[in-house]
Amino acid sequence: AVEMPQVKAVGLDVGNYVFSIRRWSVSGAKTREYLIVRATQVNTGEALSELEAEKLLNTVSVNGKNIIGSRSSFDLERLYALAAEQTLQLDEEGEDFRISGLAENDDFVDQQLKSFTIHIKAQIEKINLQIQQLREQGKIKIIPANQGRIRKLEELLVAKTSYYEGRRQIDFDPREICIGLVRVI
Repeated sequence: AVEMPQVKAVGLDVGNYVFSIRRWSVSGAKTREYLIVRATQVNTGEALSELEAEKLLNTVSVNGKNIIGSRSSFDLERLYALAAEQTLQLDEEGEDFRISGLAENDDFVDQQLKSFTIHIKAQIEKINLQIQQLREQGKIKIIPANQGRIRKLEELLVAKTSYYEGRRQIDFDPREICIGLVRVI
């Protein structure tokens, strides 16, 4: 538990606040991380907005002081119950974050594949035009080298497609960072 003077906690009532901090990470073709903070006023059970909770923890990190041996001065059952409510809420929000991360990852993969495919097909078309010109000029000895370039580009397209398709799967890593109590005096 940590306490701080109300004068430092602008906009917050005197009292105890239970807080939870989580880090959510979604990794796929790209990684997205989010640090989420929740806080609840113990006496009223009123949840602070996310911005108020962040402000509370930022302020207490600078102006707070540890309360040594304070366990006996709190209703631990009430504190555990509020922390459990926050945990359930964060679990639900975390699932929403995971689903949005999956959709965002799919969109990113689709965009990367489309862009790369367009680029490779344009290069192949350009080489095919060169091959056509070489045939018209009777310079057929160079054509196999250009056909080899086309095969390499096609192989690259297959490899990149396989790479990005494999990145459609995401890893969701929700981590509990901290649960605690702040006393505003």
